[in-house]
Amino acid sequence: MSQARLPLAYLFPRLRRTFVTPLSRVAAIAIPLGVVGLLLLAALTPRAATAPPKPKSAKAEAKPRSSGGPLGALVASTKAQRAQPRRAGQRGEVDAFPLVLMGLAVVFFALTKVKRGRKLSASGQSDTFGSSRWARPDQFLDPGYGLVVGTNPRGELLRADSEAHVLTCASTGAGKGVSLVIPNLLAYAGGSVMVTDLKGENFAVTARYRARYLGQTIVAFDPFDALGRLGINDLEDYLGVGSDQPGQERLRGTPEGHAWDAVLKPQRACYNPMDWLDPATDTCVDDAALLASILVPQALHANSEPFWTEQAEALLTAFILWVATIYPKGDPCRTLIEVRRLLSLGGTELIHQLRAMARVRAQSARSLQMDDQEREEEAQFVGTKQDQRRAKSGPDYILRHLVNTTKRGLPARGQAELLLHIRSLVAGTGPVATVLERLQWSADRIRAQDEKTRSGIFATADQHTRFLDSPAMVESLSKTSFDLWQLGLIPSTVYLVLPPDRLASHGRWMALLIGSALRGLLRRPKETVGRVLFLLDEFAALRRLPVIEECIAYARAYSISLWMLVQDLSQLKGLYPNSWETLIGNTRILQAFGTADEFTAEYLSKMAGTTTVFTENQSLNEGSNSPHAGGLFSDKHVGSSNQSHGESLGQASRRLLTPDEVRRIAPDEQLLLVAGELPYRTQRIRYFEHPVLKRRASKNPYHDAA
Repeated sequence: MSQARLPLAYLFPRLRRTFVTPLSRVAAIAIPLGVVGLLLLAALTPRAATAPPKPKSAKAEAKPRSSGGPLGALVASTKAQRAQPRRAGQRGEVDAFPLVLMGLAVVFFALTKVKRGRKLSASGQSDTFGSSRWARPDQFLDPGYGLVVGTNPRGELLRADSEAHVLTCASTGAGKGVSLVIPNLLAYAGGSVMVTDLKGENFAVTARYRARYLGQTIVAFDPFDALGRLGINDLEDYLGVGSDQPGQERLRGTPEGHAWDAVLKPQRACYNPMDWLDPATDTCVDDAALLASILVPQALHANSEPFWTEQAEALLTAFILWVATIYPKGDPCRTLIEVRRLLSLGGTELIHQLRAMARVRAQSARSLQMDDQEREEEAQFVGTKQDQRRAKSGPDYILRHLVNTTKRGLPARGQAELLLHIRSLVAGTGPVATVLERLQWSADRIRAQDEKTRSGIFATADQHTRFLDSPAMVESLSKTSFDLWQLGLIPSTVYLVLPPDRLASHGRWMALLIGSALRGLLRRPKETVGRVLFLLDEFAALRRLPVIEECIAYARAYSISLWMLVQDLSQLKGLYPNSWETLIGNTRILQAFGTADEFTAEYLSKMAGTTTVFTENQSLNEGSNSPHAGGLFSDKHVGSSNQSHGESLGQASRRLLTPDEVRRIAPDEQLLLVAGELPYRTQRIRYFEHPVLKRRASKNPYHDAA
């Protein structure tokens, strides 16, 4: 085969697809239309006669009647010209009617040729084997205060609906912080934010802007003093919001001239999750179960044995209920640290505590209803002095038993206050009685286990609560200085700061705070809650959060938006093996960049959809016939050769983005899959490269370029 004989387009297929094929399609329509236009122009242009016209009779001057509009007039005019005899020396006139018909036939043939065998979409792309295609980035632009997900080619921010849930998949080191977390903290003004902050970088770069120019209260939960290592010790001094600042915007929703220090001051906060457990409410048992489910996350694999985690969760639920019930609000022992201490006492002591739980109501109810005279009379029928003391004391004896078992060593005043609380507790009815019945049921259930099983349950509960032994956790979880339930009422930004080396061991501390905040927002009336965005970087470090599974479907109705950032979909599937697709289905935007694993690439490729492409089939045939006419030694030959090539245009189906192409997306690009819309392939944003965001950002202690 000789390539020299082939057309240039065949030697350069890419050049042919880029220029020749599109131009040929345009020419197939434009050229016939141009020919018809020229013919009509020539037919309708008046021509000068070569000889002076002869006088016409009245009959000849009468114009032929036309019917059928302009086309009928054209036909009648043509017939009249044919009927007139041609004068000698007169130049022949062009017969326009057959030319017009021929031009219309050419146009019809061209249109039929172009669209034959194709089903075209509104955009001109074939939908025969798939209708997916790339959406224009400018269709994504939202001029409001929505979530920043990238930029378009003109450098404008792409903003999503502020009510949307978002799931981002980006591998380690892909730039989730500089491309998503920090840009949104510098641009999102649609409500309060709770953000997980590794290393304190987010706080250092964005807190000053959100405090001074958005008027939000800044709260930092920083148990390991990560901010102090960055030189951020005095928050008011760092943020510059201790008093009114020149040019400072007024806090929205406050009166004119409202002083900054009249609003909640920026603070390093603590939070005790036990403070929102109230035995007098119908939700106390459920709230205790929620805390237990966060402390003891379910197994990460679908085929793992759930028995131990379920039993450990039930054990923790019972002890959380016990601590929340037996100690009044404000008591320093009403904490998860006390729950951990009770678990660490060992099997025998725990059984004693459970038995005491069951005996509180059974042995004390009647005694609490007696007055002093009735107790004296009751004591006369008791034989020994020890029995008399027990009968007189009632709950006092049980209290002493509890104090001796737990080795609390409370002072006399503390014991007296606790005794009064127990007296009022066991005499109560309604929800309190339900809690006590649940405690007795839990005690009976755990006591019924054999020693080996019981030891395994205790060991599992001990393993999952070991992080509470940290002194930093003791201080951070022992009191409440900022109520997370106020998050939707007070415009605020809450930073959950945790060093990366503590993420694996203490990630459940962040989960406790996030779960408490979500439960609080879902408890309040919808109309009283402002919008809250949960910006959850390293979402997998929180382990499994049942409250996320429960609320993601209806959280938007409570003005809650969830933005979950994971390294890949395998992480999400491992955490939520039975509901990971449900979580994705409830997110409006699935964002991906820096994809490295096969599972995520395959899933994104399928989600992007299938498109229809045009295929070109080329063929080249060569033949020859060379008989010898002059004998064996003759140099004269008679023969022939021929060569032919052909081309055909067809259609085929292919994925809009193959898994390999997903992994090869450029570092500055990203894939956006929006529910109900075509997929987007847009540019990412880096806050230090955007002029507005760079101006708003404070110095980044980890990057000199910032």
